Amino acid sequence: MTEFLMPSLGADMEAATVVEWRVKPGDAVKRGDIVAAVVNPKRD
Repeated sequence: MTEFLMPSLGADMEAATVVEWRVKPGDAVKRGDIVAAVVNPKRD
């Protein structure tokens, strides 16, 4: 498993699960690009 930093999405969100990758392996990305869709596993 690879970990990477993501922007804070709330004070109570400590971890997230990737549900969709928006880029393919080897694609060039730059700061600010959306690379994945995530969900908070603790949400109700």
